[in-house]
Amino acid sequence: MTKEIFVNNTGYDFITNNDFFVINTHTIPAILTKYTFVKEKWGAINIVNFIDADILDYSKMDSIKSTFEGELSAFSTNIKSGLTIYFKVFVTQYGLSEEITDSILSIKGKEGNRNSVLIPLIVDLSSKSVIHNPKEKHDKIGLIDSLEGHALNLDEYNETFDLEKIQNDIIDTSNRTINNGADENTNVKFKPYATYGLIAINIIVFILGTISGGTQDINVLTKYGAKVNSLIIEGEYWRFITAAFVHIGFAHLAFNMYGLYSIGSLVERIYGRYKFLFIYFIAAILGSITSFIFSPIPSAGASGAIFGLLGALLYIGRKNPKLFSTSFGINVLVVVVFNLLYGFTNKGIDNFGHIGGLIGGYLASNIVGLKYDKKYGLKNLLFFIITFTMLITGTMWGINRNTQSWEYYYQSAIEYYNRNDMQKAKESLDKAQKLEPNNKYVEDLIKYIDSLNN
Repeated sequence: MTKEIFVNNTGYDFITNNDFFVINTHTIPAILTKYTFVKEKWGAINIVNFIDADILDYSKMDSIKSTFEGELSAFSTNIKSGLTIYFKVFVTQYGLSEEITDSILSIKGKEGNRNSVLIPLIVDLSSKSVIHNPKEKHDKIGLIDSLEGHALNLDEYNETFDLEKIQNDIIDTSNRTINNGADENTNVKFKPYATYGLIAINIIVFILGTISGGTQDINVLTKYGAKVNSLIIEGEYWRFITAAFVHIGFAHLAFNMYGLYSIGSLVERIYGRYKFLFIYFIAAILGSITSFIFSPIPSAGASGAIFGLLGALLYIGRKNPKLFSTSFGINVLVVVVFNLLYGFTNKGIDNFGHIGGLIGGYLASNIVGLKYDKKYGLKNLLFFIITFTMLITGTMWGINRNTQSWEYYYQSAIEYYNRNDMQKAKESLDKAQKLEPNNKYVEDLIKYIDSLNN
């Protein structure tokens, strides 16, 4: 099974990470998997086929070569590409003799045919190496390096994948994203229950806030978990999460819930329920922390987390450029750029939370990968370390930056005033005045509070 596991896991990587698609070619002799892998690049069609090098009868090399030439001719005829490059990968578990190796590497396509090329490669799993002609110049897809990497990682592979099902899911996702991710096909069983759950929580919090006095009342917003810098510094770090479930007025809620449904349904489908939730909450937290660092004003809303979902879609642009560019890629870029520009040019929008959420979603996606990604390595660990370092150092930086800013103390005074805590309001104003003497806003608020006590 070693050879089969190698081919299956390599094929899984081809499909999910390198933009290959599979075709069923189970009739090819000595094939290790019923699939052949195909990828277009720079106008050439690259075909990769794996065969069992340990069962071939090399005394009939002329017959083997003739069979390969026939396969190449069939592929070229059916595909009708400008150039067809056929990589015939011989996989051996025990190694091959030098004579057989030389015979395999001497295989070439028919002379004079400039529209097709036959490239023999040997993967020796016993030495975990790839043997090829040293002057090989047709490997424009990095196949040799990829095969070497998978041979070296063979000991880590302990499962196999249904390659055709995975490809169909990717195609289905692509088709659905072209239709803006709308789940209109009643035959599709997938339902974005995690997205529905998040929307339900947001609505429940909004109803409770409305009953408590209105969701535009700062005291109500504070009660239900809005981002309030002074309270976070006092130890209420849970506000980094709860702020994503509090909304300021019905229009704010409706706009964000529409965005969450539209984008969340798509991301949940691509990443799976649990990875989707991980991305959402990391984006929400990093969005709140970024706002905490750069904005002393209280804020609330799910927009930072929703920007994180856009970051998850941007990750697909790196992971699967073809799916990204042919389906939702341009739309995502337009939405991100437009909303960031709109946020910078309009007051009252916490663009820092948007930027932090976008970064958080992208980083979280690099940690968990797409729905079928089950192999985690150093790259995933690196992004995990980067992300959680940012969460911790961002919080510490925010505390330090806030406590050295007159704006923080001025805003804190307003918050204490709204809570009828005049003593703490005056203490905050004193600190603001020390950091920014003769500031008109600070002096006016001091005079106003003093007038209330007279």
